[in-house]
Amino acid sequence: MLQAPFYDPTKSYEENYNAGPFGAFADERVFAQKGEPKADFLGHNVYAPFGIPAGPLLNSKFCKAAFEKGFDICVYKTVRSDAFPCHPFPNVLAIHPEGDLTLEVLKKPLVADTTYAEPLSITNSFGVPSKPAAVWQEDAKKAVQSAGKGQVLVLSFMGTVKPNQTQQELIDDYVLAARLSNETGAHVLETNLSCPNIGNEGLICYNLDVTEKIAKGIRDSIKDKKFILKVGYYQSDADMERFAEIANEY
Repeated sequence: MLQAPFYDPTKSYEENYNAGPFGAFADERVFAQKGEPKADFLGHNVYAPFGIPAGPLLNSKFCKAAFEKGFDICVYKTVRSDAFPCHPFPNVLAIHPEGDLTLEVLKKPLVADTTYAEPLSITNSFGVPSKPAAVWQEDAKKAVQSAGKGQVLVLSFMGTVKPNQTQQELIDDYVLAARLSNETGAHVLETNLSCPNIGNEGLICYNLDVTEKIAKGIRDSIKDKKFILKVGYYQSDADMERFAEIANEY
């Protein structure tokens, strides 16, 4: 790798959470912006509409480091209404496809290993772990406070699919996670509907009736707070059009 990664794939999720970030994100050097933030991101002025999506920013330490490096839109790793374990280590592996990594290539198994060499493609499996709400709420507040002028903290959240769960119970858990997330004062919220991304269970976003109910429940809970619906890839234009209508409504 060209630089030491700020999330170390050779360490467990807990080791990264407790001791990270690493590499350049740990050198305490701060990038200083000049002038005024003029780009608009959901009603917030930022210097550049460029940042880091939900995933590697595990907690407020990672978010603070990312803000200091000039990433103006930072998404705090997806949280849940209750604690949820991480998948077993290793969670990030390198893959080495021949040629382009297309949907056709992905229909067949790929060999993954720990040879993190350039050019680098990876696969990861974390299972969307979460600390208890009381823990991540306090930490997310610190992440919000670490945002500087022209910077936005986005808090990602999701509901938890459980055995023998009713549809309404899942919707209610999404709404609960939304309320808990909103209490942190995050500038923008993001709900993850591109899950569970395991096996052949299908993604929540592919059930557009449930997607609409979740979006309505969240909007009723968080009022006028800006929020993002994170979804997977729609193969059908008709599904994409209906989803766009849902997003526009809520």
